[in-house]
Amino acid sequence: GTTLAAGGYLVIWCDGAVAATTNSPGPHNSGFALNGGSGDVYLFNSLGQPVDSVGYGVQVKNLSIGRSNGAWQLLASPTPGATNAAPAALALPPGLRVNEWMPAPLTGDDWFELYNTNTQPVDLSGLFLTDDPSVTGLAISPVPPLSFIGARSWAEFLADGHPSHGRDHVHFSLDASGETLRIYDTNRVLLDVVDFGIQSTDVSSGRLPDGADNFVEFPGSATPDSTNTLSAPPTFTLQPQSRNAYTGEAVSLTVKATGTPPLSYQWLSNNVAVAGQIFTNLTLSPVLLAHAANYRVLVTNSVGSTISDIAALTVTVPPTGSAALLNPATVKLSFPVQANRTYQVQYKTSLTTGSWLSLGSPTFVSSNLFLVNDVITGQSQRFYRLAILP
Repeated sequence: GTTLAAGGYLVIWCDGAVAATTNSPGPHNSGFALNGGSGDVYLFNSLGQPVDSVGYGVQVKNLSIGRSNGAWQLLASPTPGATNAAPAALALPPGLRVNEWMPAPLTGDDWFELYNTNTQPVDLSGLFLTDDPSVTGLAISPVPPLSFIGARSWAEFLADGHPSHGRDHVHFSLDASGETLRIYDTNRVLLDVVDFGIQSTDVSSGRLPDGADNFVEFPGSATPDSTNTLSAPPTFTLQPQSRNAYTGEAVSLTVKATGTPPLSYQWLSNNVAVAGQIFTNLTLSPVLLAHAANYRVLVTNSVGSTISDIAALTVTVPPTGSAALLNPATVKLSFPVQANRTYQVQYKTSLTTGSWLSLGSPTFVSSNLFLVNDVITGQSQRFYRLAILP
């Protein structure tokens, strides 16, 4: 029941996660997804006879191919349901580089990627990819029509020796004991060459950064069809610090680490994992006597793991002070405290009325005993308390 008006457009979405449309009301969906590396689309009439088709190779992300001036081309922008945009402006092939390769993957096919150093896409159609520099060998694997690489972007090719498996498959496989990878233009002029020696199993090699003349291995961080990144194990830039705390306080231990993302964290208390504490901060609120322990954090990524220094958390109950009259006008206050913390003595003349007032200024105490003298001339009584400051 679906009709298409003269000069009109019918958009068919290709979403493999949504069932195919089987009735007239739109939107229309094919029920399958299109592969960005290689594919074919066919149009049949109601009798099952082919009406039209298109086959394509590697594609540019977020750009479409379409008919322009009677030929299939890469378009400047996608225009579903409307007139096709003008053809995309293209750069010339000399800016292409063999960028990364893996000849000995533990699973899957050998592969390599190209990188386009240009600021515009490049048409790869008709270029030659090869590992054989001989006269006959350099043209063994031509890139199929309608194959493109985006500006400052990548194109992955599978080196399994079976081009029948897709237009992103080449006629050769890679030799992990060492060989050459080459790109030739349509006139068989050499565009780029990489010669490599013995390769590590399941480790890719390539340029760092993309397109540069610096070559490295990428253990644990192969990135086909994406920017080259050298993996690094976790390294601490901030270690957790030991703390003294009183029961009822909120305590936070903090670390900072660098390394290839993502980084995962697990805090340990006396070498036992603390449930739910999987972030850069360990927060205990309110802290209890049972929380006193040696804390560390284990940081892990795809390359490895590392464990922090020990941060000892010492927990005590808040101090109980004492007061003694030195003379009728002077009170000596004594508080057993945790060293290297800041305290503020406060007072009031009645427990039932008025606000607590500060006695002097906040004081950093470096010992375990805090002594303060208070002159109380003209007052019959005073009540004291000790505030523990952050």
